[in-house]
Amino acid sequence: MGMQFIRKDSKSSILSAVLPLLGLLFVIVLFSALTGGQMLQVKNMSMIINQAFTVCLIAIGGIFVYAHGGMDFSISGLVCLDCVVAGTMLQMGIAPVFVVITVLAMGILSGALVGSVSVYLRIPVFLASLAVQYILKGIGESSVAGKITIYIPAYFSRFFNNWAFRITVLFLVFCLGWYLFNRTKLGKYQKAIGGNETVAALSGVNTRRYIILSHVILGICASIAAVFSVARSGAVAANSGAGLELDVLVALVLGGMPLSGGSRARIRAAVIGALTVTALQNGLTLVGVEASIVEGITGVLFIVCVAFTFVRKPGDIVK
Repeated sequence: MGMQFIRKDSKSSILSAVLPLLGLLFVIVLFSALTGGQMLQVKNMSMIINQAFTVCLIAIGGIFVYAHGGMDFSISGLVCLDCVVAGTMLQMGIAPVFVVITVLAMGILSGALVGSVSVYLRIPVFLASLAVQYILKGIGESSVAGKITIYIPAYFSRFFNNWAFRITVLFLVFCLGWYLFNRTKLGKYQKAIGGNETVAALSGVNTRRYIILSHVILGICASIAAVFSVARSGAVAANSGAGLELDVLVALVLGGMPLSGGSRARIRAAVIGALTVTALQNGLTLVGVEASIVEGITGVLFIVCVAFTFVRKPGDIVK
């Protein structure tokens, strides 16, 4: 009986690792065939990687939140305010190093706010994060009221929009994230909380502290992404960052991340998922599918993936 359970669990782990990769490969092969190889052109592949950069960067931080079964919908509000603050400071002639420090500090404060409101006021995290999203987005949008855009100095865009620099930063963030998630208490406790928060607390884990820290990490990653996003666009608008939280959520699920969290959480889901969702959207666009239909297809695929990856426990009641 015990051996059968081990074999079943082993097969499940293998499937959760292999299926997302097969899904990414399937998307690339399918749309390469449908577009006559256009998808595999160097220019288009470079575009896919650039488009996946922001989602992947934020998803790496999101792994820590979703590993304990949490959610965070404040991302778009944070990125919006980050972009507005960065753009305003740059227009005032403030040195880029202070701009980056300020934006990162905002990410830390935002993440700490979401986590603290959730764990100390006992408010469901998706409600706490939605409230913070509206607050941050309201501040950001009101700051650019009456302005069409805030333009970014060319020197800032040239530095942060360098392709090699972007990939280097993403690689370093991934490596640091992998180490923290797999080799330190910060990551191991997230999975323990996701497995069973009560048991984790009884084992001596300060669940409140580690839940707050997970949101702080996500806030930092979102703020880093905001810096590169504003550099890439060259301007700041009121809708900066719109929809990012859903893009990250879909990417993690397509990458094999179970929304219930726990021991099956893997940081590779961030990279695989970001590439998959970006390649899917890119491929659908290349074959002439309208943007609204692309969003609909992505939503359907998201539901299917959630149905297959969500870990259900015996006796659970769906509410």
